[in-house]
Amino acid sequence: MSVRIFLLTVMFCFLCSAVYLFPRLLRIHTLPSNPLPPPPLQSDFMGINRNIQDSLLQSAYNVPPIKCLPKGQCQPTRHIMFLKVHKCGSTTMRKILEQATLKYKLKRLYPKKSKIFYPRKSMFNITRRKITVNDANYNQNVTYDIIFNHMIFDSRVIETMMPNDTFYIGIVREPFSQFQSAFNFFRISSKFNLTNTTNPVVEFMENPSKYWTDAYVTTHVGFLRNAMMYEFGFPDDRNDLRNNDRFIAEYIDFLDKKFDFVIVLEMFDESLVLLRRLLCWGMDDVLYVVSNKQECEYKHVKDEITVKKHRQWSKADYQLYNHFLLKLQNTLMLQGSDFNREVLLFRKAISAFGKCKRSRLEVCKNDFKKLLSGIYPHC
Repeated sequence: MSVRIFLLTVMFCFLCSAVYLFPRLLRIHTLPSNPLPPPPLQSDFMGINRNIQDSLLQSAYNVPPIKCLPKGQCQPTRHIMFLKVHKCGSTTMRKILEQATLKYKLKRLYPKKSKIFYPRKSMFNITRRKITVNDANYNQNVTYDIIFNHMIFDSRVIETMMPNDTFYIGIVREPFSQFQSAFNFFRISSKFNLTNTTNPVVEFMENPSKYWTDAYVTTHVGFLRNAMMYEFGFPDDRNDLRNNDRFIAEYIDFLDKKFDFVIVLEMFDESLVLLRRLLCWGMDDVLYVVSNKQECEYKHVKDEITVKKHRQWSKADYQLYNHFLLKLQNTLMLQGSDFNREVLLFRKAISAFGKCKRSRLEVCKNDFKKLLSGIYPHC
């Protein structure tokens, strides 16, 4: 009896298993005719990487690799235009170019009357307008090599006075930091009676129209709104264009094509290392000590609401900065490991260079050349 019960139990389990498995076995033999694609091959990822790299190349500077110290492998660039933009570290850059002017015996094009290429009676009495040929001490029978004083950029005027192969350099800074620096430098708090407030910048940006009129665009107060773009020649005085996103984008595209390289102050060292490669200069040509740096108690205070208001008020400056910051970042991503080593060495040299007394600058430069040879052999 017990054997019969056991056999019946086994048969029952078998029938249950058959009922459970049969539909599943049937589905195995009736799979869709279009199965899932196989996993991507490594070559597919290589293709994706190439697309990413192609995209970077389209929005990056073409910087030649440097395998040795420049000594006959290329010719130093002699024709240079630098747009000296207010409160963007441009005085430091100007001193680098002054040294290069002497070293390479460059013919410099000076302003005719003052230190800038537009009318100025004092720091607080200026007329900011585009450069003209008459603003420069220009002689059409002379070939000029370099120009780097403050101006409001006009490409046609520069093309008239400078050689066709001129290398165009610009400089930008994070817009709110530039705004704060200009606010302090041009004593805006005193002009608008904001000296008794906790933070004059915050007070001003609470309601800019309370203080601002369009008549200020061409004065020193104009450095508060779209200051960088205006010096790049952008018509901030045009109410129909100032906030026009399409026009802003088209103007930045024009600048991108015109300027061979734009320095980003927040990445100044990386910018200089790239620039010296583009110009075929030696590293000692771009050594610097920070110049004309101003400090004030509210300069580094960043209130997010105030920054947002300024971003809306000076939207063209933010779009300019973001464009050239991204272009520089893309360029850095394409550099080899030698570039990073060079930047580290450059920073060590700058630190040592800054401690040198003026009488020992040449000694410091010679020491730096010896350090540099540890990375790059002479050609």
